[in-house]
Amino acid sequence: MSSSTPQPSCEYNELRNQLQTGMSVFGIIGFFACVVTLGVIFGHRLDRLPTMLGHRYRTIVMLMLSNMVYSVANVIPVWYTRPPTYCEFLLTNVQYCDSRFIWFLGKYWLALNECLVVGFSAYALRCGKTVPWRVEVSLHAAAFLFAVAAAIGWTVPCRDIYDGSGGNKIPTNEQFEKQVRLISIMLRTWLVPVGGAIVLWIFTKYHAWTLLREWAAEAGSVIHANMLPNARHIHRQLAVQQMKGYAEIMKPLEPFFVLFLVFVVPPIIMSTHYCIEITATDSAEYCQVPCELALSVRTIATVAVYFTMREERQRLWSTSVWIPTVLSRIRSFMCCVETRKARLQSIPTDTRRHIVYVDDRYDSSGDESDGVPVDAQSDDAQSDDAHAYAYASAGGGGAAGGIFGGETWNARTALLSADVSNEVDPVDTDVTSAEQRL
Repeated sequence: MSSSTPQPSCEYNELRNQLQTGMSVFGIIGFFACVVTLGVIFGHRLDRLPTMLGHRYRTIVMLMLSNMVYSVANVIPVWYTRPPTYCEFLLTNVQYCDSRFIWFLGKYWLALNECLVVGFSAYALRCGKTVPWRVEVSLHAAAFLFAVAAAIGWTVPCRDIYDGSGGNKIPTNEQFEKQVRLISIMLRTWLVPVGGAIVLWIFTKYHAWTLLREWAAEAGSVIHANMLPNARHIHRQLAVQQMKGYAEIMKPLEPFFVLFLVFVVPPIIMSTHYCIEITATDSAEYCQVPCELALSVRTIATVAVYFTMREERQRLWSTSVWIPTVLSRIRSFMCCVETRKARLQSIPTDTRRHIVYVDDRYDSSGDESDGVPVDAQSDDAQSDDAHAYAYASAGGGGAAGGIFGGETWNARTALLSADVSNEVDPVDTDVTSAEQRL
């Protein structure tokens, strides 16, 4: 397309305004839906559970945060044009680049969080435990920083495109063409981690399918009779832990990834040569903007998937429990910040830089938790955590019911657990070493 190509026709932009209004409405609804979901998780202290459940809920928290950022970007009216001519955009060229920074930040961050969902599921299924706490935090931080870098990779070239005309609200033909092609490059780059996550998910599903068949055979008969007692004990212990990883991490998180795959279709369409060409013509509203409108529904759909679980809906309606707890945790956090700030200011400047603060809120001595955060709480708060753990554990059977079905799953898990407890304790029963031996 040359610079002499006519600019997008103004007569269709009224429809584009209507599509943009729909995106903003969905963005507002999705943002507050994520806020409520985070309130339920933090209000019931589910992120503090020192088990696989806590690891699962912390992963969901990061999914909701990335969806919140994406919803904020959808609220910004990047495609809205001013009547009566509908040729002048509401935002300037530079404001468009900056607002798209938030859009790509949320998009890349969400994709990388979905990659972590698949990775955590594969690790729990194979090893029967969660990744260590510090590794979990590092991976989430790396995902966010990579998303920021990708968003900067959009903003800098975009600002270069509009260099000298950043205050204008009508891009030239050449600028509009470069902008559209830059968007397609960003979306094609975004498909790289998405493709990696899809491949890993396929292998994880196959591994889960083979394990399910193996568990079904083990629960009904005596197998591996040729194994030594110690090896048989370790094998069954690993099977029990893998069952927990499947029931508490992989199975509940799988619907979120499947939903993500459904909404991969609009970005693929937006990155095609066909969409690139017609976006720079008078049919722009029939390609890129409708695709973005479809993507703006994803946050609402993600929250809906979360509340399809009955126990989560019960927690949602118990507003008298989670709202005061959220407010209490916010106050505690603010008091902690003020206290540390006061302590730091009371220390002489020469001494301050020689002091290393150690956060005693994190305990790395656990086995399965591997450094899961433990609040320095009162007895009442600790009892609330215990109640939340018991409540979540009681509802955990629902996620596992999809394997064999309710009581059958519990019976087979109990059978394997009983076999493990009846075996002679081996000298070394570490699950990791068990994999190496077998």
